[in-house]
Amino acid sequence: MALPKGTGGRPSWGAGTTGAVLRAGIPSIVVPFLVDQPFWGRRIEALGAGTAPIPRKLLSAGALADGLRRIDSDASIRTRAAGIGEQIRAEDGVQRAVSLFERYVVRGREATL
Repeated sequence: MALPKGTGGRPSWGAGTTGAVLRAGIPSIVVPFLVDQPFWGRRIEALGAGTAPIPRKLLSAGALADGLRRIDSDASIRTRAAGIGEQIRAEDGVQRAVSLFERYVVRGREATL
């Protein structure tokens, strides 16, 4: 995957891409087009890992260039994105999911038998 080597992201933006970009620790510019993409754009901004989403109707070369300049020049965005990436990469998501499954499904069922 090329994302960890990038300096900024602006691909299509659903949950999977959001997770990949956050895991890579790179700042993001979201241009939401459909369904859940506006939500993920707002989350990226709220986390401090990217710019405010650029609405599709306002997308232009100038708006995209402004966003790229911002993620390149704003140290707080780069630092926040890198920190989130480090945190995600340090997680053992599979083990956590298995633990939660066992806690709530397997043991919960045993308690009701």
